[in-house]
Amino acid sequence: MTCHCPTCGAEIPNTEALRVLIEEREVYVDGQKVSLPPKVAETLRLLLDRPDRVVSWDAIIDYLWGMDIDGGPLDPHNVVTVYVWKIRKLLGSAIIETVHGTGYRLNSSSLLKAA
Repeated sequence: MTCHCPTCGAEIPNTEALRVLIEEREVYVDGQKVSLPPKVAETLRLLLDRPDRVVSWDAIIDYLWGMDIDGGPLDPHNVVTVYVWKIRKLLGSAIIETVHGTGYRLNSSSLLKAA
């Protein structure tokens, strides 16, 4: 069973072990619903919308907050890093590859293995 991303049409595998419902922002691991904070869910959605493509930190920041948030109390790059860490903790470290100095890439073949 697969779910199709409404933005790009990419297939997202859904099995007993892993089920991702993009529109509902829900993830199920081994049949159990996993609660994701809204921004973490949005980060996952953005990466799922662009499988195997590098998504820059700036693109993620713009997607999440819709503006340049430099100069605030938190470094937005560090916040994005924490969001990605939470996704990796949930789905496995091989799911998202760090592209040093640029951003992240969702590894669709690892996503299939996780499922």
